[in-house]
Amino acid sequence: MLNSLADPPAGPARKVRQGAPLRAIAFGASTGGLQPLATILRMLAGRRLDAPLLVALHTPPQFCETVAGALRRESGRVVVAATIPAPLLPDAIYLAAADMHLNILRKLGQPEAQSVEPSPDDRYRPSVDLLFASAAQAFRRDLLAIVLTGMGEDGLAGARAVVDSGGQVVTQAPQTCAAPTMPAAVIAAGLSRASMSPEEIAAHILIRRDAIAHA
Repeated sequence: MLNSLADPPAGPARKVRQGAPLRAIAFGASTGGLQPLATILRMLAGRRLDAPLLVALHTPPQFCETVAGALRRESGRVVVAATIPAPLLPDAIYLAAADMHLNILRKLGQPEAQSVEPSPDDRYRPSVDLLFASAAQAFRRDLLAIVLTGMGEDGLAGARAVVDSGGQVVTQAPQTCAAPTMPAAVIAAGLSRASMSPEEIAAHILIRRDAIAHA
């Protein structure tokens, strides 16, 4: 059931440099996140983005293969579970291996995805904060980070790292979420550039990609 919570007030708008290339798109989600993520990927199917899609979706280990298969079917894209360091290819989807975190790093100047072991105290696996912060370090202003439905505040610290690096953060509108607290926390902190439905998020990605391609 969709939550009817209204959007909390957003903080001051953060600006991203006009014409900044879109070199990576990172998604963070938890409770109910597979449905909006699948909707976005379905709307982007067949469209060239020239950017890897990085996904941190809180998933019990036994369901990781099911999630990967669903994303592959909905998107029509290659889905990589980064069990070993893997070069980031445009238009491919990258996930963490089961019960691991997804980390982005640069090796000889080239971005790679790798799964890293969580610590015993890590509550969320994979960590949205870790994905966003590492992707922000690798891509800086060229990163678009998207916070979808979920409980808790995983993604808040990562969203701050993205904005501090010059990248852009958008959020799923809380009233369209199965669990609104993850995007609501980012909105309340003034880190979200816009709060939108999954369909609008897909359109935003395409509009930004097309605007850059024709700049």
